[in-house]
Amino acid sequence: MKNCILTVLFLFTLIVAQAKEITAHVIFENRTGKQLTAGKFYIPELEKTLDITSAEGFTVTLPEKGKYSFGFRTDEFEAYTMYPARITENKNIITVRLEEKPAKQDTITISFETEITQLEDAQLESMITKGKVEFIFHSIQQLNLDFGTFQEKYGIGYISKNCIMDPLTLKASTAHNKRLEAFLNQKYGEGWKKDLPLHPFGIE
Repeated sequence: MKNCILTVLFLFTLIVAQAKEITAHVIFENRTGKQLTAGKFYIPELEKTLDITSAEGFTVTLPEKGKYSFGFRTDEFEAYTMYPARITENKNIITVRLEEKPAKQDTITISFETEITQLEDAQLESMITKGKVEFIFHSIQQLNLDFGTFQEKYGIGYISKNCIMDPLTLKASTAHNKRLEAFLNQKYGEGWKKDLPLHPFGIE
């Protein structure tokens, strides 16, 4: 009798544990004529990374419904990842949109973002004077901001990048924008922020 009760309790616990799990469906929206051959899908909260070799949809099992972050990185496309604020049984679709990579000129400009935090004020001002510095924005779609007046006054433009980021990109983008914020605060005070068409990532 005791063994029977223990078996029932074990099965009940197993069923409850499985009931908490939730399945999310990942689908690709390829807006190019190219085929996806390599990429990585990641879930930071679970420290989980999956190697992806095609644009065929797949599923991921989550421990329970709730808030999660999802991202997709590939060298072949500009990738945008969209998903509900909370994953539930009825809201469980994760969409990865693949678009053409930006022009080579944009890529050259982007490379400066990893260097700006290491520059002295004089070096940074020189780059700003040459028009080689941008604030980083992260958005689902490419932003079309009227940044001309701000750039003419302060010398800094903007660039729109992927909405969802891995932790390293999040840290780098925040540090990049914070460095520009500190430079402008020192030179102009806090007033320059009122001229921003939209506050960049990491700046309040």
